[in-house]
Amino acid sequence: MRRAESTTSCLLVPVEVDDRTGYRRYGQRQLPRARALAALRDVGMPLEDVAAIVDTTDRGVRRARLVEHRRCLIDAARRAAGRVDAMDRMIEREDAMTSSLRIRAYITGVTKTSLWFNYAAGARNVAGNRLPDGLRKNERLEAPILTPTTKFELHDRNLGRDDAMAEGLVTADLFDRCADVCFRLFARGTELAAQRGLILVDTKYELGLLGDEIVLMDEVHTPDSSRYWYADTYDELFRKNEDQRALDKEPLREWMVERGFRGDGEAPVMTDEVRIATATRYILLAEELTQRSFEASEPTAAERVANVLRD
Repeated sequence: MRRAESTTSCLLVPVEVDDRTGYRRYGQRQLPRARALAALRDVGMPLEDVAAIVDTTDRGVRRARLVEHRRCLIDAARRAAGRVDAMDRMIEREDAMTSSLRIRAYITGVTKTSLWFNYAAGARNVAGNRLPDGLRKNERLEAPILTPTTKFELHDRNLGRDDAMAEGLVTADLFDRCADVCFRLFARGTELAAQRGLILVDTKYELGLLGDEIVLMDEVHTPDSSRYWYADTYDELFRKNEDQRALDKEPLREWMVERGFRGDGEAPVMTDEVRIATATRYILLAEELTQRSFEASEPTAAERVANVLRD
């Protein structure tokens, strides 16, 4: 275990952090404060206002901050609504691929499209990639593989190069060009992660076309779209058949699966503890990769969207 200081203006200080899961442990008295912080940040409130509301005992100050934040959200929504036509034109210029492209260097995962879930169920050909018998969960593959998935259907499904072409989703030339981009991106991401003592396990890329040019869309190598493990304990944990120390949302996926949810039906409601633990892992990964203390971005998400539309 190791102590960790809060990197969000000391609004909440954990007692200790579990190195494997990234879960932070708090004293019972801190839970009401943690719930308040999570609720206020969920609605995009700036940290300065969050601190003022949580720390003050003056109800007038609290109300004033909440009313001002509501006004800002309404103004941002109005600005965004006024720019809908412009956003439509921007989207029309950039044709998104009809499949997501995931590069995998290890066999792992609990979701229905994940490599280990399908392999454990008996599949030896996943998205056109033939896999040998005898692989173990979390084992490194001989070489990274590409496993595209659909993204405009009710549920994602794996599909290989031949499947994508047969369904008219992509041409052979475009598929190969996109695959080359993804493998090169993954090689660079793997290199950067290794410099920080981490393993980039797998990741998902979203590509589109701007004219004839392939463009990279959406997030890149984030804990939302990628899996990361600590490199220094990989061999030992793999030898013991134990879960790897993850800095991503895989523990959240596992929490969902433990409650019977794999994407179908109603998802279980996340507890504050699970939400905070997930955010903590994301923060720890940001600090590991950047080697800087995490600071929540300002302005808020709503304000950033409004700024983009305004430009």
